[in-house]
Amino acid sequence: MHSRKLGPVLAVLVVAVLMSGCAYMRDRGNDLMDVMDIGVTVSPEPKIGAYVGFQSLVGLGYSNFEGQMLGLGGGNAGLMDARYHAGALVLVGYENWQFAGSPARDTDTDIGLSMLNGGGPDNIARFFTCPKFIHLGWVGLVVNCSPGQVVDLLLGFTTLDIGQDDGHLRPKRR
Repeated sequence: MHSRKLGPVLAVLVVAVLMSGCAYMRDRGNDLMDVMDIGVTVSPEPKIGAYVGFQSLVGLGYSNFEGQMLGLGGGNAGLMDARYHAGALVLVGYENWQFAGSPARDTDTDIGLSMLNGGGPDNIARFFTCPKFIHLGWVGLVVNCSPGQVVDLLLGFTTLDIGQDDGHLRPKRR
């Protein structure tokens, strides 16, 4: 008896998803690509960087890397330009990383107590990140996981966008 009541509800949901067009599913794919950055970094000149952070609250290390990364980063895959600037001493620091022109982290983000100056993450999904970066000499490794983007992905199926990155919800600018 419950299936008779559930059928029309499911039909309406399926029609709503299909009518939203490709933009809805493209945004879900983009949200999935934002969940993790992982890859190998290379630089034309020797660089040194080692940084680890946790949920925009604490961080430790320093990096002033600019070069390329082979992997998945900023919603892109393949060989891409990469920048990883960060510095923190436990409760005070900043993060700024960018992959292949992606605007995902293309602004300085204060972490820990430094956020009191008003320069913290610009949305809740970006607050919850766990960056890890090491680059010694000409090669390194990036592993950034983002639990906030996992939540953005899951809520995105309901059209809620805590990551503020879904194109179908934003009017196009002229």
